[in-house]
Amino acid sequence: MWQSLPGAGVLAVCNDRILMVYRERSGVVRWELPSGLAEPGESLEQTAARETLEETGIVVRIVELVCTVVMDVPAEEYRGINAYFLAQVLSNHPPAILTQDEPIREAAFGDATTLEPRHIHPVDRRILQHWRWQPHHRGFHLHVTL
Repeated sequence: MWQSLPGAGVLAVCNDRILMVYRERSGVVRWELPSGLAEPGESLEQTAARETLEETGIVVRIVELVCTVVMDVPAEEYRGINAYFLAQVLSNHPPAILTQDEPIREAAFGDATTLEPRHIHPVDRRILQHWRWQPHHRGFHLHVTL
């Protein structure tokens, strides 16, 4: 039976560099935007800020909704329904992983335009491509099947 779960993530930009985590999923390690599942009673904005802090040690202020994403994974009968927010970076220290519960190997501000597409998670790659083409256009929606 399919399971649909809500989550949220951020596009946190500092000095034209995007905050990302180098994370393993299903044996593949790729760069991703900080994100995760919502906890009971938590808003999606709260989820995005909490996950960013846990995964990168960076405190952010949620600014506005950038996009929504439905990610279907038929092999796992899983559907993620995520909101991604533009976030202002409030921390003035380098990223550091605060959680040991997730397979995150690194957190960093990077230039996503210089990374090879295969080194970025397919969902995040689509978000970044769309956002980069129209950085002032907000409210787009993606539906991705993996």
